[in-house]
Amino acid sequence: MARGIQAEIKQNKPFDSLEAEAFLSLLRTADQLQGLVAEMLKPHGISPTQYNALRILRGAGAQGLACREIGERMIHRDPDITRLVNRLEGRGLVTRSRGRVDRRVMKTRITAAGLAMLRGLDRPVAEFQRRLLGGLGAARLRGLIRLLEAVREIPSRRQVFLGGSLAAAAKAGAEKNGYRSAEALRHPKAPPKGATQGRHLRRARAEFFSRLPGKNSVGQ
Repeated sequence: MARGIQAEIKQNKPFDSLEAEAFLSLLRTADQLQGLVAEMLKPHGISPTQYNALRILRGAGAQGLACREIGERMIHRDPDITRLVNRLEGRGLVTRSRGRVDRRVMKTRITAAGLAMLRGLDRPVAEFQRRLLGGLGAARLRGLIRLLEAVREIPSRRQVFLGGSLAAAAKAGAEKNGYRSAEALRHPKAPPKGATQGRHLRRARAEFFSRLPGKNSVGQ
């Protein structure tokens, strides 16, 4: 009988690998936690990303941070940090001014109102976290932290995967079918004699996707 993540997403057949099951379990867990955080913060009129940005700015102190620096420290990457800061500034929770050393850099600093909001949230957030995870116990929490740290180290080497195996798969598929590089998947060159361009391009694409790792791991 299906159990765990397999039962939750109503997947009938077993996962192709333990890695696939662990990967989807992480994604689903993160999504559920994010949803709970959003619900907890909603009565206070603030979103998880806004709360995260305010916490970052409180830690930065009076020197403030540029938008790029805020983005680098966010838990969830926001594609438009400037818009996020604009919203916080519109509510009077942050202020922006040009740097004293480099006038080209706009520094964002938390205001007294922003600090007051965080102070009002510190205890509810801590209590929320204890209710959510405290039942696991200290030993299991430490083990979980170590495992998650190990997982996060893998994307730090993402060039090994994106620049290596996936690119190699695309290149191999393209070259096997007469193209000089995977760039031909987007900008095809003239196909070899006796082959139509459309058929040739479909074959190259099929070869590329057939080499992607875990391509059948998600879904039914």
